[in-house]
Amino acid sequence: MITLRYLKISLLILLCSSQQNMLFAQKQGTALIDSLKEDIQTSNNDTAKAKTLSQLSLTIAGSDIDSALKYANECMEISKKAEWTKGVGLAYYALAFAKFRAADYTTSQQYSLEAYNIAKGVNDKKNMAIALRIIGWNNDWLGYYSKALENYFSALRLFEETNDKRGIASCYNSIGGVYYYTYDYSKAMEY
Repeated sequence: MITLRYLKISLLILLCSSQQNMLFAQKQGTALIDSLKEDIQTSNNDTAKAKTLSQLSLTIAGSDIDSALKYANECMEISKKAEWTKGVGLAYYALAFAKFRAADYTTSQQYSLEAYNIAKGVNDKKNMAIALRIIGWNNDWLGYYSKALENYFSALRLFEETNDKRGIASCYNSIGGVYYYTYDYSKAMEY
């Protein structure tokens, strides 16, 4: 019999791998990591360097959490120094994702809320949606299914507003997963 824990782990692997694929479809694996590291070394622009540090953190979070946290913190430092609010939000998002991958859902939740509030403050709907999706993931893994559904539906609305098809698909997947975990199979089939 397939256990609930097994299903959650399978969904996490699917979500995290699809997140990386969504962000970095052009290059994969070591070539992408090497390319990002080279871009960081050669960049003279703080904004570009912070964006790349965030991307690098997200890319390696599944295999090297300590380095992912290091790069996210570097992104935070550069963004604060440059007074680039959106970059601070990207850093919180990268920190949240790394902590999520480390199964530190409470800390991930705190970083996700910071990322959401910053994105909301600059009216960045796409990053608001991304942060809400991670908040949903955390609530899901903490067993707060009704809160997770709220987060996923809010993220879904924002992804729809920004016409982000991958974000929409990810939300449908997450919503279906919650209904499945809570044994509401008819609703799970809708998503």
